[in-house]
Amino acid sequence: MAKRPPSFTNPKGKKRSGWSKKGRKSAHERGYGWAWRKLRAFILRRDKGLCQPCLRNGVTTLAREVDHIIPKEWGGSDDEGNLQSICIDCHKAKTAEEGNTGKAMDHRLASNPMAHPPWLCRSVIPVTIVTGPPGSGKSSYVNDHAGDSDCVICFDQIAANLFKSDGQRVHQMLSGPQVKAVLQERNKAIGRLMTSATNYSKAWIIVSDAQSERRRWWSETLGADVVVMLTPASVCKARITKDEANGERRPGNSEAIVDQWWWNYTPWSGDQVVKPQRKHTRRARTHR
Repeated sequence: MAKRPPSFTNPKGKKRSGWSKKGRKSAHERGYGWAWRKLRAFILRRDKGLCQPCLRNGVTTLAREVDHIIPKEWGGSDDEGNLQSICIDCHKAKTAEEGNTGKAMDHRLASNPMAHPPWLCRSVIPVTIVTGPPGSGKSSYVNDHAGDSDCVICFDQIAANLFKSDGQRVHQMLSGPQVKAVLQERNKAIGRLMTSATNYSKAWIIVSDAQSERRRWWSETLGADVVVMLTPASVCKARITKDEANGERRPGNSEAIVDQWWWNYTPWSGDQVVKPQRKHTRRARTHR
C-alpha cells in the first residue's frame, strides 16, 4: 500500500503569515482606520483613479492604492498635498526604494539620504536648482528671476522660520536634530511639487552642492535645470566680510566653507554657469 503523502498544513498553533506577528499594531493603531479609508477614497477621486507616477512618465495606468509622497518616517503627513494615487507596481517599487536607500542611491550620496531623498521623483512644474558657495549670490539670483507665483525653497529661510533667527543665517550653527528638522520641512516642500495639488507656476530650490554627481541627481530626479553661481572665492569672501560689517551674523568658519566648496567643485555638462559681471569704470579724461 502506498504511503500517504506528507501534509503541508501548518502545525497547530503556528502563524500562517508575517502579518499576524505578535505585538504588531492594528491598522487603526498605525493610522489606517476609518478616517484613512475616507481620505483614501477622496484622493482616488481627486486623481481620477489614475496613477500619478505613471502619468508623470506619460503612461496612463489605473491606481489601486494611495501613497504618501513623503514617507511618514521622513516626516510626511496625511495632508492631501502629500498623498497621490498610485498603481500597485509603482507603489511596490517606491516602497522598495525608500526601504533600501543605500542601494537605491549612488553610494557617494547615501551618506546623508535626507539631503537627497531617494523617494523624490519628477516635479509637475518646472524646477530650477541654484547652487554655489556661501556669498556667491544664490538668493539674489533667485530674487531677481522668481515670479510672484513661484515657489522658493531655501534651507536658510526655513531654518530662520523654525528657529526665530530674525533673518540671520543660522544653518552652520544648528545642532544635528535641528538640521534634521529643517531638512524634513524642506523635503515636504519639495515633495509637494510632485503632486498636481501644487498651485505654483515654477519652483526654485537653493542648495550648496559642489559635486557634479549631486547636481546631476537633482536634475535627473526632479527634471530640473541647474544653475551654478561660479563666483570666485575671493569675491565670496569679500561679500561675507561686507555683510558682517553691515551687522549680518555669520558663522566664524564661513570663509573656510567657501574654500571647501571650491575644493569639492567639479563641473558638469548640464550646468548653466553664472559668473559675476565685472564693473567697468571709465577713466576721467584729463585736459592738458
